[in-house]
Amino acid sequence: MAPTAHRWTSSRSASRPRSETPLAPLLLLLAAAAGCGAGAGAPCATNDECAGGLVCRGGVCLPPGLGEGDAEPPDHDAPDDDAEPGDDGAADADDDGGELPDGTDGGDGLEADDAGDADAPPPPLLGTLEPGETWDPPETAASGVLGAAGESYALVLWENGVGMWDHFDVTVTIDNGLKSSRLTTKAGWSGEPPAVPCLPGRFGDRTAVRLPERLLPFALDPLPGDTTTFRVIDPGGTSVSTVDARLRLIDSSIEIWLDETNPFGDLTDAAWNDIAGRFQTVILPRERSLFHAEPDVDGNGRVIVLVSPTVGEIGASGYVNPLDLTTSPYGNHKDMIYLNPPPDWYGPEFQVLNAAGVLAHELQHLIRAGALGTDIAESIYFNEGMSHLAADVAGFGYDNLWFLGEFLDDPNLFSVPRAIDSPSMTASTDYTNDIVLRSAGYFLLRYLFDRLGGAIYLADGTIEDAGGVTLLRDQFESSRRGIEELEWTVGASRRDFLPDWLTAMLLDGRTDASGYPLDTPPRYHFGEPYADPVTSAQHGVALNAENAYPGFRSVYLANVATTDLRDFAGTIPGGGIALLMVRPVVPGPVVAHLEAEEGADLGVRWVRLE
Repeated sequence: MAPTAHRWTSSRSASRPRSETPLAPLLLLLAAAAGCGAGAGAPCATNDECAGGLVCRGGVCLPPGLGEGDAEPPDHDAPDDDAEPGDDGAADADDDGGELPDGTDGGDGLEADDAGDADAPPPPLLGTLEPGETWDPPETAASGVLGAAGESYALVLWENGVGMWDHFDVTVTIDNGLKSSRLTTKAGWSGEPPAVPCLPGRFGDRTAVRLPERLLPFALDPLPGDTTTFRVIDPGGTSVSTVDARLRLIDSSIEIWLDETNPFGDLTDAAWNDIAGRFQTVILPRERSLFHAEPDVDGNGRVIVLVSPTVGEIGASGYVNPLDLTTSPYGNHKDMIYLNPPPDWYGPEFQVLNAAGVLAHELQHLIRAGALGTDIAESIYFNEGMSHLAADVAGFGYDNLWFLGEFLDDPNLFSVPRAIDSPSMTASTDYTNDIVLRSAGYFLLRYLFDRLGGAIYLADGTIEDAGGVTLLRDQFESSRRGIEELEWTVGASRRDFLPDWLTAMLLDGRTDASGYPLDTPPRYHFGEPYADPVTSAQHGVALNAENAYPGFRSVYLANVATTDLRDFAGTIPGGGIALLMVRPVVPGPVVAHLEAEEGADLGVRWVRLE
């Protein structure tokens, strides 16, 4: 089933001006309900109607002293001034930065300059968030969220800058709350993980220039059994060597050559024909339609695939050398993809699917280098994330499921500069960092692809744009790069879509106490996964669910992990995130104090989980 197209709806960036002063401390109050009688937040006329320890103030049960100021109780009938006619629910009451859950109005709140004033009004009563509901406190005001023992909340923090080397101190203290244990979301799969498809990031030639926009001298097509030499990247990633290769297969759009300098176990004729067939009939036409045409610098209309163990020696399952598209002596001057011999873990069918997935991934790198150049002003992990998405939308995104568990288990390694924006970010030599950043880039792009409407896959293998293809094609029609390109394409600021993406990772697939899915806005979900009518692969990702790996196994992915406050490092990098857990365990109030270093452009959101 194709994903439903959802209109992008958000008004936070329009309704909440950016603060021109350092972020003031925020007082975030969680008042826990008492054991009997009307709990905190319940309506009342007299103290007798409130549970023990609570008093009736302003028609609401509150802890003693909390409601003795002039603050008025919430107005549950307050209209939503930002609601748009015909809104389909994507912008519910908890959508706006200054709007309260369930449509309530927080009154004047507590201004930052008055935080220490004894005459200041108390924090406004917000009402009780239900599981799946969110609250975005205004940047310079105090707010409260009712909670009780057994409930849990995620405190979502994100920094809106793009400074690659920035770090900001953030202090969070909890009074009368339980610091939760960290959750884990490891993928439920045994066996050896695959090698990482990669675009080498430590190899360059500053003297290289783009090959001329004309066909190279005509050459006769090779025949199976012919031999030639190719330059391959050495294991150190800083030089090249030459290998002899023999042509194994040639067809209208692909040549497959096997490295004979470094011999390996050959696949059957049927397997190579299957790989070539999937590339020619599915992968290549789909990526031409979804992204852009391949460069075809040698004018033969074919992509050259060299299968060589040297690829695995640099820690990859495949790569593209952008210098192949230039005059550099370190390139082969052809449209080339380098492929590690497919591993024989689960038999010939797995080898075919593994090779097809890597080719789909690497083809995006080839297309991107040909259309945008070999030195793109963006993080290498934006390129990698786009290639993981390319394998998904082309119908061969199997290996994405291996990697996502690493990111969901350690999301705090993500930042906008590292994963999306900064050209200074080259390929990490740390395996965990590399896996987390490429997976984060993919998961954000997949979320935005779904939010824009996704695509419709037809039985004949063609794809109709339902809104998401714009995300893929616009990058080739614009000079914008990185986060600026994403914001332009989706028509929203990262201040809007980053917290929604983080919230979706917290809430997607969650159920209430009765086992029913939480009733949350579409922006807090990923698109519903569906099977490709041609390849049978799963498009998209489901959290709190099994994800299909056709013919083999399934991968269970849980929601993103939150961090125990005791493990919180107390800093957020520029453009970084933190997902913290708060669990009230006794009658309130439970107070969270948040302070950020001057210069931090910090966003804050509460998410009720249970």
